[in-house]
Amino acid sequence: MTTVATLAAYVALAVTAGLIGWLYGRRGWGKRPATTRAHEPETHLPGGYYAGLDSLINEHPDRAVEIFTRLLEVDQDTVETHFALGSLYRRRGEVDRAIHIHQNILARPNLAVEHHQHALWALAQDYLRAGVLDRSEKILQQLSEMPSHRTAALLALLRIYELENDWTQAVAVHRDLPADIAAERAGALAHYHCELAAAAHRQNRHIDARRYLRLARGLKRRCARANLMRAELAAHRGAHDLAARLLLRVLDEDWHLLLEVLPRFIASARRSRPELHIESLRARVGRLRGERSADLAQALLMIDDVPEGPLSDIVHDYIAATPDLVEIARISDRPLDQRRAARAVLRLAARGKRYQCGTCGFASQSLFWQCPGCKGWDSMKPVWMIGR
Repeated sequence: MTTVATLAAYVALAVTAGLIGWLYGRRGWGKRPATTRAHEPETHLPGGYYAGLDSLINEHPDRAVEIFTRLLEVDQDTVETHFALGSLYRRRGEVDRAIHIHQNILARPNLAVEHHQHALWALAQDYLRAGVLDRSEKILQQLSEMPSHRTAALLALLRIYELENDWTQAVAVHRDLPADIAAERAGALAHYHCELAAAAHRQNRHIDARRYLRLARGLKRRCARANLMRAELAAHRGAHDLAARLLLRVLDEDWHLLLEVLPRFIASARRSRPELHIESLRARVGRLRGERSADLAQALLMIDDVPEGPLSDIVHDYIAATPDLVEIARISDRPLDQRRAARAVLRLAARGKRYQCGTCGFASQSLFWQCPGCKGWDSMKPVWMIGR
């Protein structure tokens, strides 16, 4: 456990110990000693309470938790303390104990409705943390019918369906979200349809794939991923001129997809009208601020495919204007050798990682539309563009 987590655990246990002591005093549990004087405080605490305190004071929190859990019977006065203990177990990674506590709460007769729903929600979180997705899903579906937990349960179900790549179910659940939350998550819904389009494409259901992409574009303005996939479909049927134009549109919508677009663009441009399309790309870079030219040069070096002409000139100018690469230009007068050396330097600097999440820092060689670390959509960028 981290220092902060350890401190939080001790605070939670101290609060639990205090609450147990208060409950024992409030209910008058135990026997009042006959020799107690009127001005002396009454003590009604059992020996187990002091054993728990001793374990807590002597920094044995696991033992303290066990003792305090045994001392408390689940009823309307102590149920919140059980919830606190269950949450503490889950945060500590002891999910089996958390599940046991929350199942024990649910088994109590005459449990208040709000406590019953709270216990169901906690148990769903326990199963989700444990990776038992089917049990968590079943409970969350039940909670989604309860107004008090409906929205939270639907969002948790979306998390499960994303983990399972069950995009059809994810789309269905998304439709049940409140309008304001659904609007905020329109980008995620567009990705769900793109995932469905990708699956349809793999199964050669191209009409379905194009239909899903139309839905994605209707949900998210400037949906670069949908246009990237449209370009792939166009190239697949031999419409390379259309594919090249769509790929240029992708760069207009999301410049961070440069590494994904360039190999496809160069391949389609070569099969259609290379001079026209490459000049269009060069003109787009020229209209943008100077760093875009450097981005294009680095991406061309990373993909191992620099056609001669305007794009080759962009790479040569980048090498000559970059202090760390100037020495490379002096080693050889041959542009091809200079590009090979610059490529090696860039790959060494990237340490094999081309993409990094701008939110959590997760890095990978390949692009993930949804970051495996923080589960955010569209957060992965080429490593040299992070921070812009």
